[in-house]
Amino acid sequence: MVSVKELESVFNQAAGIAGRLPEAMQSAGFTLAVNWMVTNKRSASNLAMAGNLRQNTGSEESSDAEIGVLLQKIDRTAYPEIQQAGRVLDRSLIVLRVVRDQFSMDGLNAIQIAKVLTEKFRMKATHQAVRQALDKAGDKVDRVPSGKGATRYRLMQAGEAYLDQEKTAMMAAT
Repeated sequence: MVSVKELESVFNQAAGIAGRLPEAMQSAGFTLAVNWMVTNKRSASNLAMAGNLRQNTGSEESSDAEIGVLLQKIDRTAYPEIQQAGRVLDRSLIVLRVVRDQFSMDGLNAIQIAKVLTEKFRMKATHQAVRQALDKAGDKVDRVPSGKGATRYRLMQAGEAYLDQEKTAMMAAT
């Protein structure tokens, strides 16, 4: 049981964390910070030391927070191969590689991938098309159930090899 003083402290710390986030993420960030601090009995300083608000709870709030961070931090000009890729599968695999290598996030669900492609790279992609492409991808991705019927896709070694092969083919064609 959490005392009133402890809860007040948690709310104040969570408000401080949420205040540093973009406005669209503040509500989700506040909720996630409170939940994390109460369930883990940790302070905001411990939360900051843990890295960020990305606790993979499978909740909608954490999903929104993850995507908010990605949409804010990904430099779309650093990844021209996404613009050059002709298929949803290729674009989705590249996004999975980018978030793993640049943000230490091991996988995304189809909705998150589609949102990154659509909102950050301005390339039309529906979550249905992403899901269909990745479900047919064979050994290129690992499929991990992540609650509420969602599947989190993680890039596998065969997916890495496929992307490297496609990049080589594109360079040879130019």
